[in-house]
Amino acid sequence: MNSPPLRVTNAVLITAADADGIAKALDHFEAVLRRNGSRPTEWLIELRVRLRAAARTPASDAMHDADDMSLATLPIVGHDPFHDLLTSDAVADILGCTPGNARALAQRGTLRARCVAGRWLFEADSVRERAAQG
Repeated sequence: MNSPPLRVTNAVLITAADADGIAKALDHFEAVLRRNGSRPTEWLIELRVRLRAAARTPASDAMHDADDMSLATLPIVGHDPFHDLLTSDAVADILGCTPGNARALAQRGTLRARCVAGRWLFEADSVRERAAQG
């Protein structure tokens, strides 16, 4: 299975808990700005919104609601909508396996992924297809 090479530029991978913590810190920073008669930039507001969206849906909640939606529409935890790459932890949550098993699937060519700077990055579409197979 040959897939095109993945191109990752200026990407940072963080956990959903970290995204939530950073969003809370930005909430606090915004409150301080407003108390001092200032306001956050549009960029800062948008960053906070994106971090909140990334941290909003835990994998267990997504799987609990699976009866109401198809696997193709399940939210991908740890997935930045601006990049179609997932970490091995996110893939493990989606597929119900360990991160090591997710990496083994990539090494066997079952999932499309690349190891970049020692971290496995999986193509989201490949993971969705695998999840739909059961």
